Amino acid sequence: MKLRCAFVISLTAVCAASAAFAQPADTYVSGLLHQPLGDAQLGPVNGRRLPVHNLGSSGEDGVDVRLNSAFGGGAELDLQPLMSTPGASFRTRHKGWDGLIYGSHRLLSNGDGTGTLTCDYSAVGATGVEIVQHDASGTVIFSGSFPGPIVDFPLDHQIFYCPPGTTPMAGVWYGQLCNICPWITVYVFYCDGVMYTEFVVTPTLPVGTPDSPGIESMSITGSGIPELMVSNANVRSYGVQCWGLDPAQISEQCDDPNGCTPEQRTLHVDNLGSSGQDGVAIGLPPNTGGLSVTSHKPRCCRGHVIIMKLYDDGGQELRVSRTQTMDPSGTEELDADFSALGASGFRLTLFDDLGVVVGPPAGTDFFNGGPRPWFTNRCPPGSREWWINTGTPGNPVWTFQGCIGMYDFVLPGSGEVVPNVSSFRVEPLGATSSFGSRTRCELTSGDDEGLVIESVVVTPFATGDLNCDGIVDFDDINPFVLAISSPVAYTAEYPGCSFLNADCSGDGVVDFDDINPFVAILAGG
Repeated sequence: MKLRCAFVISLTAVCAASAAFAQPADTYVSGLLHQPLGDAQLGPVNGRRLPVHNLGSSGEDGVDVRLNSAFGGGAELDLQPLMSTPGASFRTRHKGWDGLIYGSHRLLSNGDGTGTLTCDYSAVGATGVEIVQHDASGTVIFSGSFPGPIVDFPLDHQIFYCPPGTTPMAGVWYGQLCNICPWITVYVFYCDGVMYTEFVVTPTLPVGTPDSPGIESMSITGSGIPELMVSNANVRSYGVQCWGLDPAQISEQCDDPNGCTPEQRTLHVDNLGSSGQDGVAIGLPPNTGGLSVTSHKPRCCRGHVIIMKLYDDGGQELRVSRTQTMDPSGTEELDADFSALGASGFRLTLFDDLGVVVGPPAGTDFFNGGPRPWFTNRCPPGSREWWINTGTPGNPVWTFQGCIGMYDFVLPGSGEVVPNVSSFRVEPLGATSSFGSRTRCELTSGDDEGLVIESVVVTPFATGDLNCDGIVDFDDINPFVLAISSPVAYTAEYPGCSFLNADCSGDGVVDFDDINPFVAILAGG
């Protein structure tokens, strides 16, 4: 059965290496173990890219990416060598922990930018396959259902070439998302480094088919070409892409000996060095209004540091760090670097458990190069750290909101001790520029015991939606009032929401000027 779609994809030429490649016992890329299949040879690793050589004609040579994830994951593949070679092919197989193949996909090239995609869900008894195609804006431009479990989709519009005037970029992202339908495979094609089009493949399963147990590994094999270039491997823990920062290694684990649901599994980050630069990266979707990360930090060693960084699409970095001091009492020093925004330092504001400011009412300013505040008890295990957008969607500035716990702060200079602090806000001081659209968050550490990420919550920026149920109605009135009266108390009660959703006037500030615009939104204005 033919599927006619106007797919266009960018292509990147891949240069074959001429040197001999040693075959390491364990090859980690993006924090995930990659193992050779058949006679394939791996390496050398270049950042998040891994060449796979010595592909035979059987189609069984390639690489196995060990995801071991309840939520699935994916990778990218350069397609230029494949689509310019008649008869060349690659195949992906997704194996569950129970040994079943939850989807096998094969792309066969005609050598002219067209080809055939074969989807095989026979191992899970699928009765059909659904295809949905989106354009770059996310609009559905094709949707169709086809009988299965094995379906051939002709791709006959040179889908692998970018439009004239655009820059070819690397290839296709594919992955499995567990517990949604329950399995989905997503192919995304890029031009100029951004999505040009994507299509989503979903098997139609008989009523009563159990959810998948999670994806153990994804194998990528090829034939008819000298090599595969596999890159940007990731797991989709908590619904967002996560990957390790070299040499850190990541894995989802179950800490309950009696077994865990997918939601109870945690993301462990191990193999951390002493530099403080090793850890995990979390990819962020385009419309993020806030981000919270619940983490467990082992109480390890004096002098070690934990750093949270946020990056925008211009490469600017916001950084907040906590360093375990050499004092035997185990205090931590707080620091922040907002120099990418032209800030001269940071302002620290302290709050009690009711969201009321404690200590200096206007906060305390700390300048770059000066003494830093320190606090006892540190952020306790299981505490939540979060960033929110304290600007507007068009002019965002991200502010670190601290962590939930009870501790005493010591403010240098005055020597003032502020007891019973529940949370704190750290924001740029005297910034001369704003922070652009965020791309990722990084959590790094120098603790050799590693990190454990217990949850990640990404909040969309939605003006007026204060309870984050996706709509603006009378149920948002009380949380709106709370956001105006106490942003910290609001965030404590609605940890998955951003109080900036109450900025209905669009001036970047939540105050009484937002009341009339909020009423207008409620009235449909």
